[in-house]
Amino acid sequence: MPGTTSSSRRTTSRKRPAAAARTGADAAPAEPPPILAPPPPSQPNNGNARPPLPLPPVDSAINRFLEKDLDLSALASSLKHARHPSIADVDLALREYRRFLLLKVAYKDEFATILAAPPPIALVWHLHILDTQAYAAMNARLPFFLHHKLASANDAAQRARHLATSRDYYRARWGDPPNSVWDPQPLSPPAPRPAAAAPPSQPQPKPVQDTNAKKLRFRVRFEQEDKDIEFIIGPNTMVGKVKAAIAERWPYDEASMQFTAPNGERLADSAKLMAIGLVDDDVVLAEATRRDEEDDGDNAGGQ
Repeated sequence: MPGTTSSSRRTTSRKRPAAAARTGADAAPAEPPPILAPPPPSQPNNGNARPPLPLPPVDSAINRFLEKDLDLSALASSLKHARHPSIADVDLALREYRRFLLLKVAYKDEFATILAAPPPIALVWHLHILDTQAYAAMNARLPFFLHHKLASANDAAQRARHLATSRDYYRARWGDPPNSVWDPQPLSPPAPRPAAAAPPSQPQPKPVQDTNAKKLRFRVRFEQEDKDIEFIIGPNTMVGKVKAAIAERWPYDEASMQFTAPNGERLADSAKLMAIGLVDDDVVLAEATRRDEEDDGDNAGGQ
């Protein structure tokens, strides 16, 4: 009947929007927001800090040169000969030095105002600089010369910031840096040898001062000549006294002599060598003008 048909049409008319709502995109059940994967361990995200940006592009030839083709065999030989306690793995230290150089090129750190090297890499870098011809030849292949900036006690806070930047940039390219190179533990001074106990049948002797615990054996290395001079010093021996002893016995000009500690810091003449944290068999790097008219003296220790 017409009345029934009309009612049916109205009912259909009312139901169509509901049907459209069930099948339309707007009324579909909302999907949960995607769960973002956490950053990998090599790129920690602390709070709202963003992961480090990828390494800026570097010319492929320069990248290959620094990471593979740069000849560091002489540097490796020198490090293995010195057996420096802060460098347990010479090959690893050289690999990390190559990567540090690549970071400096990528971030255009020509004047050492952005990045800083941890102590093991600083030592490798300084040895490389002392081989002036090899270091100059390397820089000739780079877009700019990588200058070295001497550190001082007043620069400690700035150096810490630059070192943190170096680690962040490293993670962006290679993942977490090896702790043995980038975050080494401080070297512990050698423990004094225990005094031998007197035999029970003998009367106890008067206590004798253990002088060995207050002496330090180290070497001064003139890298340009591959020459080591060994010294045994007391707790109050200053750099200036060692320089004077060298100038007296060997053909090196005292006024031009410069000492560099294992951590890459230049040493003032007034610095006490035991106070800067040297341990037995450490190597202090030296540079000096040679008095060529004189012959080398015999190797001898200085007090």
